[in-house]
Amino acid sequence: MDVGLLWITTFFLGAVATVMMVFGPLAAFLTLLIAAPVIVRRPHLVALSGLLTGFGGLWTYLEVRVFTSGGMQDNGTFWLAVGLVPLVIGLTVLALVARRDRSARSVRG
Repeated sequence: MDVGLLWITTFFLGAVATVMMVFGPLAAFLTLLIAAPVIVRRPHLVALSGLLTGFGGLWTYLEVRVFTSGGMQDNGTFWLAVGLVPLVIGLTVLALVARRDRSARSVRG
């Protein structure tokens, strides 16, 4: 599978897992379980990056929407961190993979 297509696919699977949280953590877990065969394929880090970025990005977006609409949450910082931590980890992994691939290509010539 093409690396770009793999990342986009797992990004959307991560976003779907976020939406499935409406139905409870078990539904989100089952969605991630469906994504497991995609993550097991190579390259693992690209798939993991897409999944974390999709989950964290949509979760953070939804939390920001709650805050900007005037909504109040108990322990809002924690719930914002639930989205930001996977988002930052996913983007960091993506940057490391892209850097590694670029350096491998430059060595090959």
